[in-house]
Amino acid sequence: MKAKKGANAAARRAKGERQARIRAKVFSREQLYLFLKTAQEYAPNYLPLFFLLVRTGLRIGEAIALQIGDLDFVNRLVHVERNLVKGRLGLPKSGLTRQVDMSEQLMRILGRIVLDRKEQLMRLGMSVEELPSMWLFQNQVGQPLDDSKVRKVFARLLTKAGLGQRNLHFLRHTFASLPIQHGESLAYIKEQMGHSSIDITVDIYGHLVPGGNRQAVDKLDDAVEIPDQFGMETKWKHFDETPTPEEKAALQVLGKTGATRRSRTGDLLITNQLLYRLS
Repeated sequence: MKAKKGANAAARRAKGERQARIRAKVFSREQLYLFLKTAQEYAPNYLPLFFLLVRTGLRIGEAIALQIGDLDFVNRLVHVERNLVKGRLGLPKSGLTRQVDMSEQLMRILGRIVLDRKEQLMRLGMSVEELPSMWLFQNQVGQPLDDSKVRKVFARLLTKAGLGQRNLHFLRHTFASLPIQHGESLAYIKEQMGHSSIDITVDIYGHLVPGGNRQAVDKLDDAVEIPDQFGMETKWKHFDETPTPEEKAALQVLGKTGATRRSRTGDLLITNQLLYRLS
């Protein structure tokens, strides 16, 4: 029994450490913008790959195993059917294929690659029918990129951008964190990322859900007696009542402290003009 309790405690500690690592290392919007800007300047050939990773949550092995025929620009979908690990091609990690949504920005970037590749085939006098079977991200001899080289480029760009070092897998974690911040369901994240069960998604990313119990605890404030030493009325008003001048003054003081606010910025990636556009 003691051994079982010890194992459970160790598992909880490991889970807590992983959650803390994820919260510390996922990119903020500003950091992500800086990283992508740096990638465009110092490694433009890798920018589409990094952008795909952070916009789809694909594993690096799934991304470098994509072929042009896996892209559905009409329905804006990426078909994830393969995984490339240490030169060996197989199914995705879960053993299941899936379809992943393609954002408009990602569609423009990948569309540029496809058009350039098509023009290249035509210049070489080759049939465009070969296009669907070509690797989306390929090296100079037409083979899939080496994931170890991608990781080295990623590390170098982090240094160039002045960002702390982290594993390439944190682009996948960043993909999960951003829609969660906007209130997207964990069920959607699970499908996009290809987890075999929702339990895995909840276990890894459930802690990122903002204010999950805020409404529940706010209900406790409604008509609950509080001690007089707080210097406030002994009963909270219902939420829909207009606050008194004294209450407004108290709220203004709280607001000025900034203790309950987080700075919010627009989606820098949506407005930035640095990324490729279709001509």
